[in-house]
Amino acid sequence: RGPRALLYFKYLWRFITPASLTIIVICNVYFYAPATYNKVYVYPTWAQGLGLLIACSSIIWIPVIAIYHLITGTGTFQSRLKKACQLPGYVNENLNVNLKSESEISKSGVNVASNELKELI
Repeated sequence: RGPRALLYFKYLWRFITPASLTIIVICNVYFYAPATYNKVYVYPTWAQGLGLLIACSSIIWIPVIAIYHLITGTGTFQSRLKKACQLPGYVNENLNVNLKSESEISKSGVNVASNELKELI
């Protein structure tokens, strides 16, 4: 699995990053001003809505899927919350397979590269 993360990074990713991102989102909503061009032209409402929709289209799925797993999961709320915040099992399996194959490649070193080159030629 590799070396353990420093305590600094653990607290940074658990508390500081989510708190700062939450503050940024709240400030963006609170201090919202319509988009303008050259401080003269104000973009129409539909264009601003479309821009917001495009910006949120990739991000919205993270909380949606988490809420789905919280609602449809079995067990206590705490266990469902823990499961919703973890990687699925197939991702961990793929990571382990990739790590094993990388270690095999690094053990054999140059032989792997030369065999791949022979296949190409």
